[in-house]
Amino acid sequence: MPRVLILDPEKENTDYFQSLFRKSKAKVLITRDVYKALDAFWKWPFDLVIVNFFTPIKDGITIIEEFRKTNENVRSILLLKREKSEHLMSMVKAIGIDHILTMPLNDEDVKSALQSESLIDDPFTQPVPYEKWWLRNPRVKMGKMKIPVKVTNSSLDTYPDVPTFEGTLLDISEFGMALKLPSAFARFLNRNEVLHVEFEYLKVPVAKRVTGIIVNSSMISGNQKEKPFHRVGIKLIERLPIKRVTKHLCLQSEI
Repeated sequence: MPRVLILDPEKENTDYFQSLFRKSKAKVLITRDVYKALDAFWKWPFDLVIVNFFTPIKDGITIIEEFRKTNENVRSILLLKREKSEHLMSMVKAIGIDHILTMPLNDEDVKSALQSESLIDDPFTQPVPYEKWWLRNPRVKMGKMKIPVKVTNSSLDTYPDVPTFEGTLLDISEFGMALKLPSAFARFLNRNEVLHVEFEYLKVPVAKRVTGIIVNSSMISGNQKEKPFHRVGIKLIERLPIKRVTKHLCLQSEI
């Protein structure tokens, strides 16, 4: 069972990690006390340490160096409040810190780092219900607005004559989107398949054509006036500047 030590004086962060590791198989110690963390590590070395750079006594890099004296192979994640300067990166490279996360913590970035350390499950290895996936990230729901899109799968890059299907944007966030697609097209799509999505009239160059990976798909029976369709959730390969996008969608609400 992997052992994880989290040293962070900020209650918001410790509460977040406590919730995040609640269902993890790892044995986790969370503390705000530097000396308690050092003592615990000395008594029983941990496999991974997550350390806030800003502590009342020592900086996070110095603390990680202290841990390395006991276990030179310990994996490490450093939390920062500022951008990564060249000087800081040279220090990080010198002692071999494995991950740097910027505060306030981004859920997607944290989970990505922990998944790479095999500490939490990858949410894409199992089907994810539409509601649970999209509730994880703030998003804009289109509601009655009809935002037309054109969708093709990744074979477009190799075979330009692959047909393009028209669909509708249901909601959008910086990490992904949900699309309403005709079942004649969507029922042949597989999870983890790559799709290209083009917005019909969105005048944002960076978002005119986006690429994403299917994370879920479900058929909706529709009503008497429309045919059955599929609701497809897509995780974008590159994040969208969501405020800029929603501004061009003429929406009143902002994320």
